[in-house]
Amino acid sequence: MTDFFHGGTPGLKPGGQLLPPSVTSARNTMPDFVTDAEAQAEPWLRHRHLVYATTSIEIAVACAAIYPNGAVYRVQVDNPRHDPDNPRTHICGPSGLVLAVEYPEVPLWTQDDLMREVLQAERRGDLTPQTRKALWAMRTTGLSSASSTDIS
Repeated sequence: MTDFFHGGTPGLKPGGQLLPPSVTSARNTMPDFVTDAEAQAEPWLRHRHLVYATTSIEIAVACAAIYPNGAVYRVQVDNPRHDPDNPRTHICGPSGLVLAVEYPEVPLWTQDDLMREVLQAERRGDLTPQTRKALWAMRTTGLSSASSTDIS
């Protein structure tokens, strides 16, 4: 079974429901930070009615980092379908289930360039060694895994 990760609002617990921003009214989500040019190139970046999950924990960390003290979860997406814009690495659906908390708190990033690099690498279907190194550095300087809180 493939693991899928979601980065977003903090405080969810294993067994909790994952709901889209259109239901929760969450702010500081991906659609709030996307420029018009980025949205034109990647329309999915502005969808607020779906939850997204990725096979890349690095991308989930990057998504969590745009939310103040966001978190990364291992999730199961309800009625999943492949994200048409990223079919190899993403699924989306109307809601989901939190299976485990991978990182309970991810500090807010201010490095827009790194976030954009992660998004560009995601579009290409890979992450550069520089991006992986930066994510690893962030992960090892303040993030602690909480995967012991697991319901699977």
